[in-house]
Amino acid sequence: MLGKVTICAVAALAMMLGAAQAATIAEGGTGSTGAGGFSITAASQGGTMAEDVGHWSYFAGDTDPESGWVWNGPLRGPSGTSLTFEFAFSLDGIDLDSVVLAGLWGINDIGIAYLNGVEISSLATVAYENYRSLTGFEVTNAVLFAQGENILSFEVADVRSGGAFRASVLVTGDDITDQIPPVPLPAGLPLLAAGLGAIGLLRARRKG
Repeated sequence: MLGKVTICAVAALAMMLGAAQAATIAEGGTGSTGAGGFSITAASQGGTMAEDVGHWSYFAGDTDPESGWVWNGPLRGPSGTSLTFEFAFSLDGIDLDSVVLAGLWGINDIGIAYLNGVEISSLATVAYENYRSLTGFEVTNAVLFAQGENILSFEVADVRSGGAFRASVLVTGDDITDQIPPVPLPAGLPLLAAGLGAIGLLRARRKG
């Protein structure tokens, strides 16, 4: 009998831990085959149409969520082009302490990533590594998130020629209602006493 009680307790704990795992809130990826969610919100020379681009030197590996290389189609070619790509997501009803924003990005040539106006990642120096590989970023600081809409933005520029941008983003977290509040110590003491009493009773019955 005691063994069954122990097994039930372990099973209940496992269910609680499983329920506490963070859920996907939003995901996005650039490119026509990407997860979507990105938009061009500003362009130094007009036009806000993202088109797929490619080059043998660009990182070609997979990402999760899926993504691909893009640039503003009408401005592809001339140097000196600046663009802003945005990914918006809502955290309404989400426990901000549980939120994790993570992703990968690359740029030909330079760029800076911001979350709600705060810099979180920088590729501000022209380098082959900016597009031959993807750079990771992660934000877990609840202070940087807003309870409503959040904006992840990438301000990027092509200072030579043939610009390209790629990003993959995943946002996870828990609903506020999913959080299990801790039991205050005074309220927990009777529960502990009752549990110990039940175990003692079971042991006494087994001996009898």
